Amino acid sequence: MEKIHKAALRVQELAGLLGVSPSLVYREARLGRLTHFRVGRTVRIPVDAAEEFIRRVRVEAGQSG
Repeated sequence: MEKIHKAALRVQELAGLLGVSPSLVYREARLGRLTHFRVGRTVRIPVDAAEEFIRRVRVEAGQSG
């Protein structure tokens, strides 16, 4: 996985990197499965939290989802 060189990502940035909708990212954050913080009304996801989330949900080749 390519290393991201930012401290935190906007929801739209993470959604774009993952190829999912922003609503899925918001839902994972709301359910406590994705660490996040707010800057005013904007939700941000720390890069290390995004990387950990990806490691946790990744399905390796040959495994069923």
